[in-house]
Amino acid sequence: MKLKALRGRSKRSPHGLLKLGRIKLRTMSESSFQKLLKTLSHGSSKQHKRHIRAQKRLLSLLRYFDEDRVTRQAKEYTKREGQILDALYPERVSEWLPRNRRTATNRVALSNFSFLDAPKHTLSLIREIAICEASAKQYSLDFTDEACLDIGPYIVLGMMRESMCANLTGGKIQDGIRSVLKSVQLDRLF
Repeated sequence: MKLKALRGRSKRSPHGLLKLGRIKLRTMSESSFQKLLKTLSHGSSKQHKRHIRAQKRLLSLLRYFDEDRVTRQAKEYTKREGQILDALYPERVSEWLPRNRRTATNRVALSNFSFLDAPKHTLSLIREIAICEASAKQYSLDFTDEACLDIGPYIVLGMMRESMCANLTGGKIQDGIRSVLKSVQLDRLF
């Protein structure tokens, strides 16, 4: 059912409940919205019950329906300029795929993730993440190290994450790594 039809129906409500407007419905608390739904009578006849159910459904749609969701999803998969991503994966400029052409799903295991202990390996992992961001439909990051001895790669990854599209779907993270990321406020990015 299209939202325009819902708006048209809301003005013709015989009980006046749908005339509240979307802004008022969305700003009221959840408890007051549930009270509003309970104030609708249950109805005695079958037709009246059907009408009450339709009004409850319309009120819920007016409160919870988000018409900008598709636009937001399209923006999440748009290419953003990122100096670190472009430096690590220079082909990103020409080989970045739009959402409808992506098919692969990848899993990147971040083990021995330290610039101090294994700089070449860590840079190759970060480059692999940049490649996944540009070409995979979705990918996940598995932080397999038990402890964080070098915070540098995580800071670089956090800076990259700010300009990456939204195809990162989660992964596994050890408790030691999670506590370090939380202490430097990078946990919200992963």
